[in-house]
Amino acid sequence: MIKNSALYLKLALTATAFQCCDVATTSQSQNQDSTRYIRYEITGLPEIGVFEGLTMFEGGFSSLEVSPFARNEFYVVTDRGPNLKVKNETTKSEEVKLFPLPDYLPKIIKLRFTGTKMEFVGGYPIQHPHTGEFIDGTTPQIDGIQNPEKAWVDLQGTEKVKNGNSGFDLEGISVGRNKDLWVCEEYRPSIIRLTGDGTPLAIFSPLYEAEQTDLGSDQNKETLYRPLPEILTKIRTNRGFEGIAVMLGGDVWAALQSPLQNPDKQTGKTTRLNRLIKLNPETGETEMYLYEMNEAHGELRQKDWKIGDIAAVNDSQLLVLEHAEKKNTKSVDVYLVTVHKATPVQDTGKTTPEQWSTAEAALQNGVKPVKKEHLLDMMKHGYSSDYGKAEGITILNDSTIVVLNDNDYGIALNETQDEVIDSGIRSFVWFVKTPFLLNHNPLITKE
Repeated sequence: MIKNSALYLKLALTATAFQCCDVATTSQSQNQDSTRYIRYEITGLPEIGVFEGLTMFEGGFSSLEVSPFARNEFYVVTDRGPNLKVKNETTKSEEVKLFPLPDYLPKIIKLRFTGTKMEFVGGYPIQHPHTGEFIDGTTPQIDGIQNPEKAWVDLQGTEKVKNGNSGFDLEGISVGRNKDLWVCEEYRPSIIRLTGDGTPLAIFSPLYEAEQTDLGSDQNKETLYRPLPEILTKIRTNRGFEGIAVMLGGDVWAALQSPLQNPDKQTGKTTRLNRLIKLNPETGETEMYLYEMNEAHGELRQKDWKIGDIAAVNDSQLLVLEHAEKKNTKSVDVYLVTVHKATPVQDTGKTTPEQWSTAEAALQNGVKPVKKEHLLDMMKHGYSSDYGKAEGITILNDSTIVVLNDNDYGIALNETQDEVIDSGIRSFVWFVKTPFLLNHNPLITKE
């Protein structure tokens, strides 16, 4: 039997969402069209730990995917766990992150829409198939990872985080054709195929050889760890894969959060050319395509722009959630991206694709980037700086999308950098009407 993977939700859920709830409970900024969106806070989030008297709750959500397995449910993932950038006299110029809950385990989370609210259902961590241990969120100690971050357990730096070699910083999730789950993470960066209960079946990574070595004589190591292009190791620190989507034909697409540092850090900060990768899950073959990020303007620098998530519209189009924030300026936009006429990137020339900097220059060099068409300005649909980063998007039907924020676990550092406090940011979803119909042709899931 073949079943539409989002059939349970589609029209009925969309109608319920727009009929059963008052529009937005917080203040609206000017020029917002409140008739075209509804915002719901995610309720029932469990406690995950206490740090120096501050209770923390589940959050840090990234990505959003309609579940084909249960009515009115969604998948999200949590990232590596509560963490804060520390700047004080002790850290000096070092890149230091405070991990107040160093034993936190990244999870696959289920949410359920009831018609009047979005509620937490439950979640589960990912178990390594060889060690049997749950995969944590610490930086993996693998040859080839360029991560200068120092991880502290306390604000004084008296205790350091004990890193392993299998940490994941989960950022994206999508459902495959065979009831499998596909997630992506940004440390290596890697793409992971999972069983429905969260057991890795394959880990596609540019560092696959080093990870195979760590498994020693394990006979299944070549099946578990599979290659991605080595050029992907040139990511900015913790700016690897941020979104993943499985298209109708089964191809897996993933998006880098920021452009590669290719050939150097300065290029990564100034170029507008980011990359999307297409993976054939059966053969492991890959192709990469150029995606032109938004342009720097006002207070927003080029390096401030990030991809937050992607979603498959059909077999030739994606939705891309792109955002940036600096000082008093914030931007959150949704783009309809057509990929089928784009030219795959070949990393063979003297000049790197990132050095071309713009889509126009890429065309002059014989490479056609994917086509972008602006769909929505989320700042006119209830989003603001009060909600932190926009990091999740999914499609209900031709005229309705859902967007998710990442609240970074609702914590922040005070002005003197000596106390962890409640940031006041909570987790929300936005049901949003699109300005024109999408040709949504979702993946079918075999049953």
